[in-house]
Amino acid sequence: MTPRLFHACLPLSLLAAGCVVSLGGRDHVHHLTVDGVELTEKHLEHLNIAGWHAQGLSITCGMGDIRVEPTDGANRIEVVVHEFSEGDAWAVYEKGVLSSRSQSGKPSALGDVVVYTNDPLPRLALTTGMGDVTVLAIRVSGKVTVTSGMGDIEVHDLLEATELALETGMGDVDVLRAACTKLAAESGMGDVDVVGVRCKEANLEAGMGDVDVRSSGFGHLRARTGMGDVSLRESTWTSSDLDSGLGEIDVD
Repeated sequence: MTPRLFHACLPLSLLAAGCVVSLGGRDHVHHLTVDGVELTEKHLEHLNIAGWHAQGLSITCGMGDIRVEPTDGANRIEVVVHEFSEGDAWAVYEKGVLSSRSQSGKPSALGDVVVYTNDPLPRLALTTGMGDVTVLAIRVSGKVTVTSGMGDIEVHDLLEATELALETGMGDVDVLRAACTKLAAESGMGDVDVVGVRCKEANLEAGMGDVDVRSSGFGHLRARTGMGDVSLRESTWTSSDLDSGLGEIDVD
């Protein structure tokens, strides 16, 4: 069989927006550069969210970690804003999208983001060019989309979402205790681990890494690796499509 290898790259949402993001600097001090403009300043902002928009929450950052977790308090967002000069930019949550704006018109960008939510989200879309993404035990009634160009993805205890679409170019994807209609978990270079998941259709794929499934149940299960092992333990499925380009398939 021919191994299938994936390429780590910036998410398509960044490329489609015409946004070129890089990390540069001198004297070992690194700054974010957006569209050729070096963003030498940054600050942390706190946003209180009275209620989530009907479109839910969408976050796109060039480089930074994103974390979403539950809270007993009010909905709020903590976000690092990269800017050209001190006080030039700010973060805003509008029509379901978290973004940054600047007074000068020069580029600005979101960095690390932590979201605390008490209310259910209609949908959730998280994208980072370089960074880890973690989603823990929140309520989402619609689709959850998580994309990282280079970083790990962890999704735990999502029991109400209709669909989970998780993809990283280079990093591991871990799904622990989830229930949905459709699950897609893919890594170009890294492992895909699925534990305690129930869904009608699952597509699990690793270009260079292992796919490990435990204590889960599916309607149709598609599990493939280009270079790595496929391991299925204590799990059930109605139909399956299993393939390991260079590796072993272990069903227990």
